[in-house]
Amino acid sequence: MRMITRLGSRAPLHASGVGKALLAWMSDDERAQLLDGRELVRVTANTLYQPEPLQTEMAQIRAQGFACDREEHAIGLHCVAACVFDEHSTPLAAISVSGPMARIPEARLLALGELVRQLADEITQQLGGQVPR
Repeated sequence: MRMITRLGSRAPLHASGVGKALLAWMSDDERAQLLDGRELVRVTANTLYQPEPLQTEMAQIRAQGFACDREEHAIGLHCVAACVFDEHSTPLAAISVSGPMARIPEARLLALGELVRQLADEITQQLGGQVPR
């Protein structure tokens, strides 16, 4: 499997690791303003496109510090992503790692998520940012 992301390409926020990581750290008001009234497209059978499951996912992302995309954007592809924060603990960017499910099964997905979170935290600190607690 080959995944090629073109510079400037887009993916739905709710259906990608980076998008979900960024969404999770927005305030409830910001997230509602962004998502309310917008149709959340079901990209694959695994895409979280209904508000309640997505809200549950946001809480889990904040608790563990990273987001997982389990074939939500592309069948056969797993992704983990974590935010880099500014000095006000506001998401500034996100970093991610993705690969085929055969190479990144569930157990490895969670282990990689922890590593990506640690690296994002290091980048945050090097930029003078503040990781939310």
